Amino acid sequence: MSVVTVVLGLKRGGTSVTAGVLHRLGIHVGDRFAPPENCNPDGFYEDKDFVDATEAVLRGAELRNGRVVKAGKEALDRLQGLIDARNQSHARWGLKNFAVNYMLPELACRCQPSQVQVLRVERPFAEAVESWAVRCNIPCCQAVQQQAGLLYNTEKAYKAHEGPKMTVAYHHLLAAPERTVRQIAEWAGVPYRPEAVALVRPDRKHF
Repeated sequence: MSVVTVVLGLKRGGTSVTAGVLHRLGIHVGDRFAPPENCNPDGFYEDKDFVDATEAVLRGAELRNGRVVKAGKEALDRLQGLIDARNQSHARWGLKNFAVNYMLPELACRCQPSQVQVLRVERPFAEAVESWAVRCNIPCCQAVQQQAGLLYNTEKAYKAHEGPKMTVAYHHLLAAPERTVRQIAEWAGVPYRPEAVALVRPDRKHF
């Protein structure tokens, strides 16, 4: 049985660096990642296969309390196939995927009998909105609309999750990286690795 660690949070909210920390701690978070960008030079640590699969599920899907009531069978089978393959190949794996904020209960059910634990990353909403607006070159009012729905579903999914969960403040990760990474490793049940701390750079707060 595998242990699956899901990273939840806002866009530009610290989820990439947190997923990267998990990856360097030995929790496999993906095989194919989107290439780094100027706004995220260390990479996104968001598995492209899972991104494609979850987005395909959500297109035209009907959701109720995070469970898929109606969706395309092909898309659901593809997602299940990825989950099964990851469970078979990794005792500990993780996922940073914003679609999961909307369908965490569905994912947790499909991961059974593996245990799903949730690591939520918190960053002040205004900061995340402003950073997202700059990154996308859109007005802040538009960024607020895009982030508000994500925030609502993140909080709802986190609160409803019955398995292990932990909240990490993005500012704490930047201010005290070694201590925070040690806390994450202890909670996740994996050994601490110094190379995970090297991914955390204080200048990230300017992105």
